[in-house]
Amino acid sequence: MHILLIPSWYSTLKNPIRGNFFRNEGLALHKAGHKVGMLVPPSKFRTWHGLQELAENWRKPNDDLTITNDEALLTYRIPWWGWLPSVMPPMRGELALQVFDRYCAENGRPDVIHGQAILYGGYLAAYIGEKRDIPVVLTEYASLYLSGHVFAGQKRIIEYTLRHSDERLAIAPSLVNALRPYAPELPIELIGCIVDTDSFTTNPLTVQKKPFVFCMVASLTARKAHDVLLKAFAQAFRGQDVILRIAGTGYKGKKLDALKSLIAELGINKQVELLGMVSQSDLRTLMRESHALVSSSHIETFGVTVIEAMACGKPVVATRSGGPEYFVSKNSGILVPVNDPPALAQAMQQMVQNYPNYHAETIRTECIAQFGEEAIVKRLEKAYQSVISA
Repeated sequence: MHILLIPSWYSTLKNPIRGNFFRNEGLALHKAGHKVGMLVPPSKFRTWHGLQELAENWRKPNDDLTITNDEALLTYRIPWWGWLPSVMPPMRGELALQVFDRYCAENGRPDVIHGQAILYGGYLAAYIGEKRDIPVVLTEYASLYLSGHVFAGQKRIIEYTLRHSDERLAIAPSLVNALRPYAPELPIELIGCIVDTDSFTTNPLTVQKKPFVFCMVASLTARKAHDVLLKAFAQAFRGQDVILRIAGTGYKGKKLDALKSLIAELGINKQVELLGMVSQSDLRTLMRESHALVSSSHIETFGVTVIEAMACGKPVVATRSGGPEYFVSKNSGILVPVNDPPALAQAMQQMVQNYPNYHAETIRTECIAQFGEEAIVKRLEKAYQSVISA
């Protein structure tokens, strides 16, 4: 089967792990014997990544593609849209169609197009599918539907994409429910995210008994609720032999200064380590050398870092933020309400006290059964065959 993936965001030189689950999905499909291509549009104009790409590429014509072969994933990357399409998303369809036609001329026509998140990879997939009569599968990942950050002009695009996709998937029940009002008559199925179980593996020998180490992997944004985690950590472990290591993007400028001030104010300077952005290999090492992962998010459509930690056999403490409650069981961790530092503090204390009761292989086995390559590829193949047959 020939599958063309169109992700809404993807890795960059400055952030190579961005959208890594899209890449992992493509590699898993290739490993299963399918021909897989990627058409990567520019990042959303209103995002920091979009502004960075604009600054780097604004002099390039929009047909000046970057074409690479990433471990058998043939990737066509559009550097930027041009001024008008950047601010008017409906204009991007025709530009993407030109790139698609070039892809087909050079690699053959795909059997199915898979849009990954509506804004705007999914929209482009639906547009191309309609214009070129190719079946379309859509998977939604984005948190904006849960946070209510949908702009007025985007509603029409969301409705169009849902109605012009032949099968619609979402990665968590909360996201299925949030999408239904845009097209109530259409079914939306549950799928989940893929985890790279070859990279994220168990290795108990890397963990020392003391100090107990929690890790958090999250960008420095309000919805990740760093303040809630730090308050909970201080309440539970100030002055004790417990460490919190935090990694992710965006740890700079005023946000970083505010975070450091809060850490100092709470008196946990010597117990909190801010690692900033780390490579994929360093991320694996961080998880494998930690005892447990904690996610304090207000909103989390899924929780990729949570299942990556589980694939490493690590138990987790996570908020019921929209995603983790779908797959974290009593065997793999503890769930707490959002925005509740005392409850989070108590759960982290329980994790330290009851840590010997968690079993790495049990946690990993549960994770693989739901989100391993074989499980996700089978669900995708079923969706692809369904829309091709129809």
